[in-house]
Amino acid sequence: MEKNSLITKDIVPTLKKDRIISGFGFLNIWIGMAVIIATFQIGANGIESMSLWALAGSIFIANLLIAIVASLTGDIGVEHGLSFSAYLRAPFGVSGVQFPSLSKGIVACIWFGIQTYLGATAINYIVNSITGFDSWFLWYVVFAAVQVINTAAGIKAVDRFAVVAAPSIILISVWIFLQINGIAKEANLNIFTYEGTANQTTWLFIMAANMGFWSLLAVDIPNITRYLKAPTNEKGWFKRNKNS
Repeated sequence: MEKNSLITKDIVPTLKKDRIISGFGFLNIWIGMAVIIATFQIGANGIESMSLWALAGSIFIANLLIAIVASLTGDIGVEHGLSFSAYLRAPFGVSGVQFPSLSKGIVACIWFGIQTYLGATAINYIVNSITGFDSWFLWYVVFAAVQVINTAAGIKAVDRFAVVAAPSIILISVWIFLQINGIAKEANLNIFTYEGTANQTTWLFIMAANMGFWSLLAVDIPNITRYLKAPTNEKGWFKRNKNS
């Protein structure tokens, strides 16, 4: 029997036994994706031009809008177990789908490289401070390899890693906040009432930058939601998507 090149293990819809991620697991994965060094950089740039509350409001609205889009897009994976690349065959055809898939892949590769570089420089800074060893490129290779191996191991490995990563990220974020608050107090500043006076960034720019971060993820989210636990043949949107 001739092998069908249009059907692969990654393309076929997920079955009930393949849906291993709970709502809590999805939350852990989302935290791991959302709390990144680039997010802190946007916050650092924004606080120079506005108050903490204006900055937080801009980021919140941006993430809320992206979350709505991601929830609507992710329903394809929840209801039908389809990846977004498979779904794109409907409007683009089996040949035309190569164009959006390729453009999506290029953006993902670039973003992976940027994120890995930022993470590698952070790891190198910590190691250099403790041991004096300085080689960001070595940590770039190591960090990239760890991510690739974890992803290649499948969604179950990603889910298990997120169980450890998410609480660690939250604790580190709390620690960062306490450190910044301590530095502010030493400078006689109240971070809750502080307002930047620089004109480098605007409220809408911060919102657009945050939405730009997650726009690709919002489109590609069915690749994760197709593994979410969901009731079979559930027609109600909210009941079907309770874990997302």
